[in-house]
Amino acid sequence: TGDKSEIVADGIDKVVFTALVNGKTNDAVQIINLKNNTIVNNSTFTTTEAGDYLFKAVYNNKSSDAFKVTATAPVAPTLLLSADRNELIANGTDAITFSATLNGEDVTSQCTITNVATNEALAGATFATEVAGEYTFLAQYGDYTSNIVLVSAYADQQAQISLTLKASKMRIK
Repeated sequence: TGDKSEIVADGIDKVVFTALVNGKTNDAVQIINLKNNTIVNNSTFTTTEAGDYLFKAVYNNKSSDAFKVTATAPVAPTLLLSADRNELIANGTDAITFSATLNGEDVTSQCTITNVATNEALAGATFATEVAGEYTFLAQYGDYTSNIVLVSAYADQQAQISLTLKASKMRIK
């Protein structure tokens, strides 16, 4: 038997086999990988190739039933960029804050967040502008590149309002 029947094909995850002869361990038992007919060293199997593997224990020309192990391909880490919101007022002070995670772990402080159109990196994780329009950003962390986040900056409506108060002469009796 093996301590598990599924592993990740990352060269690290492993199956440890146990083979008993009449209920007792025996060093003369060999574990055979039937995929390539090789002996498994130290009763431990690991691989970097995804697929199904069959193993048998062999002792004195007798063999066990096959034990199947499925090795699955490792999931590639994913860098995800997100924004606390997707709209801001283009007044130079309203700002959007970005965050980046690698497989759920916050890596924002180690990322470079870049304006895709200008290829300019932000000084930190926030973006503010005085120019209305749409902006796209992505994050880079080592060899990983994130998804693209679209941000819309709208003209500051408050700055465009002009309020005028006129007084006229009135007589009050």
